[in-house]
Amino acid sequence: MSDTNVTEMPKRGRPPRQEKIKTERRRRGRAGPEAQMRMVVPHEFRDHWKDYELRWINDQKGRVQQLTKNDDWDICYNHELPGSTPLGDGEQGTPVITQSAGIGGDGKPYNAFLVRKRKEYFEADKRERQVEIDKQEKGVLEYKSGTGDGLDPTGENVYVPSKP
Repeated sequence: MSDTNVTEMPKRGRPPRQEKIKTERRRRGRAGPEAQMRMVVPHEFRDHWKDYELRWINDQKGRVQQLTKNDDWDICYNHELPGSTPLGDGEQGTPVITQSAGIGGDGKPYNAFLVRKRKEYFEADKRERQVEIDKQEKGVLEYKSGTGDGLDPTGENVYVPSKP
């Protein structure tokens, strides 16, 4: 008999998963509960505009104009961020824009703009809205039907939201 060198042919198909496991994590960017949120405001923006409440607003149906012209919200611009190039004379700033926020009814994508409002204005507006909500809740609890039956908040089948 003759001695022949038998070489193994490589196995066909996908290599076993154990060979592909990496020791480093693949996740990049945000961590924690914010990682799954699509429109979260980045920390560097929040750190820069500490005295402001920040929100993303969709550029749909006049929403940007409504909040910037009729309310105290201002669009945030790239040139206002630290480390950016200041504007020259007569130069227009570029708004901080996120990726496409969705597809409109016309099939075209729309963007979301980062806007800011002074925290004291935001808190005052929030208090005004809460006064209206409290009035509505009180009205529901004190409602009298045509038969004279009122809503009894102590009844066992009545849901009454807890107050914070």
